[in-house]
Amino acid sequence: MKKRKRLIIITILLLMLALAVGCNQGEPLADEVVEELEEIASYMDRASEQLVAGNLELALTYFEQAILYGEDLPLAWRGVGMIQFKQNQFGDARIALETALELGGEESAIIYNMLGVTAMRTSDFEAAIDFFDTGIVWFELTLGRAGMSLSQLAQENEPRPLEEGLNIQLIQSMMANRILAHQSLANWEEARELASEYLQIFPDDTVMQREYEFLQTR
Repeated sequence: MKKRKRLIIITILLLMLALAVGCNQGEPLADEVVEELEEIASYMDRASEQLVAGNLELALTYFEQAILYGEDLPLAWRGVGMIQFKQNQFGDARIALETALELGGEESAIIYNMLGVTAMRTSDFEAAIDFFDTGIVWFELTLGRAGMSLSQLAQENEPRPLEEGLNIQLIQSMMANRILAHQSLANWEEARELASEYLQIFPDDTVMQREYEFLQTR
């Protein structure tokens, strides 16, 4: 974990140094630029340490300090968004996570699931559907890289490990919440079709069985 964290910080510095050099070809970096890069690296380093330790408030403070020095830091914005999500600050979390993606931050099923939940919590069901759709696609791409399908994963007694944070519960949550979002918009036919597909993969989900029975009356 520590090695990976250090690599992240080094990557940030290299990217920022490359940008600075590109804007000032042939010129040495000014002392204030070097100091600013060092401050950003220090705040990101401390934020990562506190996040791993579970000190969310302190980690949030350090991520925000890093952003004050460099607004175009997708990792810092993602850190802010993930912490705010855990703190149930869904409106702010959505802004931060979307900013991270706009700045070129890494896309993943986990990020799109969080965005979908933030949209659901603010009753923006159309956006939630888009986020869950995208998250499900990313999850399936991850499965494809592992040489398996969603149906195969669901049938395994002990699902094999995937990328960090990805598991069968995540994809179930996204698929179920997508159905609820369609239902909230009275998209009955779409909700029925998705519920039917869901139950083909997860036939033992009694909650969705009842939901599907209800949708068949619509």
